[in-house]
Amino acid sequence: MILCFISSTNWTQNLNTGAYVAELDPYHCENSEGNRIKGQITYRWVVNATGPDLDDPNDPLVEYRANVWVHLSDNPYMPFVDTQIVVKREDVVVKESKVFVKKLAFTYKNGAATIPGYGEIDSGAGMKGVLIQECAIGAGDADCTSRSLTWYEASPVDGGVLRAKSITENGITKATFASTGDDEDSFSGKMVTSPNFAKLQFRNTTYCDKMSDRAYFGEQYVAYDDSGKKVRLQSYANLKATGTDDATYHAFMSYPGNLYVSEYDDEGNKLEDAEKASASAAFIDGESVTEIVDWNDPSKDVNFKLKISRGVLYKKTNSIQPASNYKDAPVIGWLWDSTENAMVEIKFVYDSSSDKIMLTSKKQYSWETNDLANNTISTPRDLTMDDINSEPLGCYGSIFGQGSAILLNLTHFKVAKAETITPGSLPNNLVLTCSEQCANASTFATLNPTTDYQGSMMYAQPNGYSDGRSTYKTFTFDKDTAKLTDDSGSNLEVVLDVTNDFFKQNSVWMTLFEATDDHVAELGCSTVSQVCNHPSALDEYYEWRSSWWDGMAWLEDPNDATKKKFMQAPLALQGQMPTTASAIPRTPSGTNYAGTNLNLQYEGGWINGLPQVCLNQGSGDRTAPEYDQWGNARCDWDNGYHQVPDVALPDGITLEDPSTSPPSKYVLKLSSGVELLQRADASQCASMSFDDAIQLPEESAFVDFDMPSKPNATTLMVKSTDKE
Repeated sequence: MILCFISSTNWTQNLNTGAYVAELDPYHCENSEGNRIKGQITYRWVVNATGPDLDDPNDPLVEYRANVWVHLSDNPYMPFVDTQIVVKREDVVVKESKVFVKKLAFTYKNGAATIPGYGEIDSGAGMKGVLIQECAIGAGDADCTSRSLTWYEASPVDGGVLRAKSITENGITKATFASTGDDEDSFSGKMVTSPNFAKLQFRNTTYCDKMSDRAYFGEQYVAYDDSGKKVRLQSYANLKATGTDDATYHAFMSYPGNLYVSEYDDEGNKLEDAEKASASAAFIDGESVTEIVDWNDPSKDVNFKLKISRGVLYKKTNSIQPASNYKDAPVIGWLWDSTENAMVEIKFVYDSSSDKIMLTSKKQYSWETNDLANNTISTPRDLTMDDINSEPLGCYGSIFGQGSAILLNLTHFKVAKAETITPGSLPNNLVLTCSEQCANASTFATLNPTTDYQGSMMYAQPNGYSDGRSTYKTFTFDKDTAKLTDDSGSNLEVVLDVTNDFFKQNSVWMTLFEATDDHVAELGCSTVSQVCNHPSALDEYYEWRSSWWDGMAWLEDPNDATKKKFMQAPLALQGQMPTTASAIPRTPSGTNYAGTNLNLQYEGGWINGLPQVCLNQGSGDRTAPEYDQWGNARCDWDNGYHQVPDVALPDGITLEDPSTSPPSKYVLKLSSGVELLQRADASQCASMSFDDAIQLPEESAFVDFDMPSKPNATTLMVKSTDKE
């Protein structure tokens, strides 16, 4: 990264002119995470370079030397780096219009600085390294007959050492590398490549890969709105905490605050029961946790206090939307089929090519087996009102996010947008009314997982169809703790009982509303003897959910409880892949996704909803996921297969958020991706041999240097800039 910057300082064009300033934009050389904004930050580095005039045989200077005082002004963990480039005059060879350098040494070490978490560090005490490039070229050679690269870097702070050397001759590259430090970070390996194949020996396993037909998938993306501003939202967080056994455990928090404690250790081994108990205890309300901001840089970790409510309150806001806003997005609904006397799941989609809602699936549900029958819609057809019993149909789909919708007719939805009510966001506690299916928390501990069902946890009254408003139940949502309590006299918190297996398959779910005079009048129940219409008829109402997969966890500053961090709702986006296959990077499975409709959820980096493939990272093999009847994908974890996206979205792809009117546009750019070589049969690499004679560099490869005193940058001229 630093070498990239130094190449932009134009030091070879400013030899012997004295020190000067090079203005550099980190957008060009340090934007691997896609979080740089062009022109936002400017590095001002001091450069001083000297060297002989090749055309003057009497020039007394015998080497080219460039010192660059690197200052990463926005990186407190590596703010100053002293660097030096040295090329001997005798190592510069001119062949007609080409210049070859037989040996270049780039040496670097950290400058003196105060590092957060470490304190004062002297020059060279935190990091030092050298990169040596060599080219073998004789008097009769038109080009380098071989090239070599030697790298040595040591970090005295943590004791880590990285060493590598590669040699390229006649199109064949051979290399060896090693890392020493903690046992888990130590490794060594060898590699040999030809124009067609690459052979790698790493951690006692040998791999053979093709150099052609590479595949790609995207890991993270950056979204920009239609004004070019980067979208900043975070829908997930990786957490770690120390258990009572002093082991480190991990958990993952996703919007709105669902917390999942990992059952695996850092090595991928499943936790024993005692370890699971310790892990669970490490992630309870009030415990200290650490957010992992960057897995590759522990210095960016942030400490928090974990706060947890086992339930979450959503405010639902209704609006009428044309079905065409949700083009090509799959939607699911359930209804009663009076002919078959059964519940039926139907799937439909607004087809953009025909501008009609098309019925794509109809499956009958069995209460006895909890299974869906085969799809009776062999070919998608126009949806009719008869298909939905000629009445509004409640439905859901990823395009609605955490919200839901009612299909009113064949052209319009009534969409209920969901917004979480977070602790501290309300001026007062919220008193809410339940008119049907009201949860009775006093039953939660005794519900039988085998004989009881969802309705067993509900109060007998109100029944939702004949019981008047006088029987309705009220609940209070605490503005500070985000907890919902029953006002019936028990004052019990309305959350699942985590010790009862009943809640492994069931959840608490209530529809609530504020019983103001205006609201009860709108629902047709101004007098307490009247039955209210369903609260979803209001423009605003609420839903309370509590389950293993519905909760409200957040992160709190341990020194200031008013500073809270909540997970944010993902953006529901839709669009289409380019229709030209060549515009899409080759996919891991080889599938051509040209013209494929996209319905995605952007979580501030990760994207859900992309086609998936099962990848074995050890062997490189790929298989198609297995899908259950509910559409959930699964890979063979037991044999090392993990689910990854099967595509890298092309940079600049434009998607729309249909929840806004008109739909807001967003442009996506890949910020982190993976390049996969195609695995070849081992026989293809049989003739390729590693070079056991390549010697890794020792510490002596690093030759310390005295960095000159840094000139005062305020008195220097700017002689180089990478600004356009």
